[in-house]
Amino acid sequence: MKRVSMRNANRICGNLFLLLAVFLFAGCRSVSRKVMADNTPTVVTKTLRVATQNLWGKPTAVVLDYFNRIDVDVLCAQECGNLSEAEIREKGLYVHTHINNGQVECSIISRYPFSGVTPHKYGVYIDLGEGIVALVMNCHGAYKPYGPYQLEGIAYGGYEPSSDVDKVVEMNREVRQEMVDKLLEDLASATTSFISVSGDFNEPSWLDWTEQTRSAGMTPHALQWPVTCALSKGGLDGDAYRTIHPNPVTHPGYTWTTCPSAKDTRDRIDFTLYKISSNTAVRSCQIIGESYETSDIVLPSFTFEKVFDHRGVRTEFVYSVLK
Repeated sequence: MKRVSMRNANRICGNLFLLLAVFLFAGCRSVSRKVMADNTPTVVTKTLRVATQNLWGKPTAVVLDYFNRIDVDVLCAQECGNLSEAEIREKGLYVHTHINNGQVECSIISRYPFSGVTPHKYGVYIDLGEGIVALVMNCHGAYKPYGPYQLEGIAYGGYEPSSDVDKVVEMNREVRQEMVDKLLEDLASATTSFISVSGDFNEPSWLDWTEQTRSAGMTPHALQWPVTCALSKGGLDGDAYRTIHPNPVTHPGYTWTTCPSAKDTRDRIDFTLYKISSNTAVRSCQIIGESYETSDIVLPSFTFEKVFDHRGVRTEFVYSVLK
């Protein structure tokens, strides 16, 4: 047997020790990397697609077909007198109906279940999962007096035209004030910062009749319409369509009407207002209607102007949270 010198033995032991140290260090780094990876937060996102549509009294089958075609989570519908809540629930959907401002029924149809209702029944709480709760509200403003008609010289519903802007604004404020007060009270009671308020307001947005639209000949005056202005001052952050399309001259977003008479106006009176926190954003807001000349979304083989007299509006919110 060949003898190993003490010097060689020490060298061999040193090399073995070095290899063992390298192995242990590599193992520790691997464990450290795994622990770090396991502790890295991930971003969870949830989308909420909300549409608003005046149903013009259409029956449940037509409304459900529309609901599925536009691919939304929630539909805020107005003029819902011919809807059957039983038929809606048979399809595995959820529905909440209320009457406001002396108008016909408003309904909220949802793919998500409801976890609560606001005191005046304008809104429902919807649990989207991951601890995310949205408050979706729906309303229908009194259909007369109709301010744009009054200021454009059109008699309607027993109200004569008027060139007195202040008088017209005050008349429109008074007839919808009860609805505004109840909406504001429901907003004040909200237990979440993720809120949308949709509907047929029967009045333009406070962001639409500007000096620019007046100069362009699109509106007879520059003014802030009272309903949405009051809701904005009452805590809502914005108007989803104007968030995505801030210029009312290039993107008027008209929702009234799909079937204009010889004497009519073009107005945006259907919209979604909102209040959101810093981790929520408005991703898109699109008009649903009868042609690409007037709308962003056109449904194949759906004669829109024969079904609804208002265009619809589809808004997508995205909520992000660290987990």
